[in-house]
Amino acid sequence: MNFIPKCPEATLKRIKKCGQLRMNSTQTPSGYVFDVSESGRHYKVELGNPHRCSCGKVQPCFHTLYVLMKDLKLSETDPRIWQRGMGEYEIEMCLAALAQTNKCVFCHEEGDNLHKCDGCGDQFHIKCHELKCSVTKKPKNCCLKCGEGLQSSNSKEALKCKICTKACNVSYFSCILCDDFKVCRTCKPKASHPHALVEKLISLKPTAKPQHDISELQYREIKPEDYENLMRLDENSHPAKVLSKDDFEKLPVRVLTLIKRDCSTCCVCLENLKVRDKFIKLACGHLLHWSCGRKWLTESASYCPIDKKEVTV
Repeated sequence: MNFIPKCPEATLKRIKKCGQLRMNSTQTPSGYVFDVSESGRHYKVELGNPHRCSCGKVQPCFHTLYVLMKDLKLSETDPRIWQRGMGEYEIEMCLAALAQTNKCVFCHEEGDNLHKCDGCGDQFHIKCHELKCSVTKKPKNCCLKCGEGLQSSNSKEALKCKICTKACNVSYFSCILCDDFKVCRTCKPKASHPHALVEKLISLKPTAKPQHDISELQYREIKPEDYENLMRLDENSHPAKVLSKDDFEKLPVRVLTLIKRDCSTCCVCLENLKVRDKFIKLACGHLLHWSCGRKWLTESASYCPIDKKEVTV
């Protein structure tokens, strides 16, 4: 393959336009082959002498240029970028240089808060890996490149502030991409981090049932089966106290003798009260069946389910 000393005009235009296209690439286990996605279409780019791309266009095409600039980190002025091919030694040197840098293989951003696969050595953000697995419908506990199992981080260490190393007791701020970057409320103003931080409350009420990761809900549509997870999220955000059974027995119990308009509906089950039904009237004026009130006030919360006013004995 003859060396081209000056970048052709057509290739130069493609290089300028390549930075404006919305594409994403993933290196395959073969090393020299990359999967490039653009607007829902997938192309296979094979680096070599010459380069090949499944789009069938003259090399270097848009997809090959994207791989050379984004994955191999070649600059626009590097003569290797407008050549029609690269030798195996040149490709190996570029890949070896990239292996020494901390860069997520999915978003291509550098950082220290990356998870490293023990099998192939790839580094990535946990959230980037989960999003890629959701799109490709592959298990999230395995590396997409080599299939090696991924180990989860220690939950106790995850609750320590990254800056002051003190335990976060009530809430903490977590990065939306870096799984192990967490800071306390005190250190949050001075935290220097490239990604957005969101506040999370620490749940003091452990759950016995296995639960799905609630953070997944912000990256996909809400489904009917997510109801329990949403309820658990609300409980963790607003931990409610309940009445003891002894305190509940102290509440005055009434028997309905006359049905009044707009005032005879239980605010828990939303069923109308019937004559001779036992009920409880809260200080705010709302009514509850005695059985509904017992279950709500002793198991769910000690406030009115309508206006959230606290029930006092």
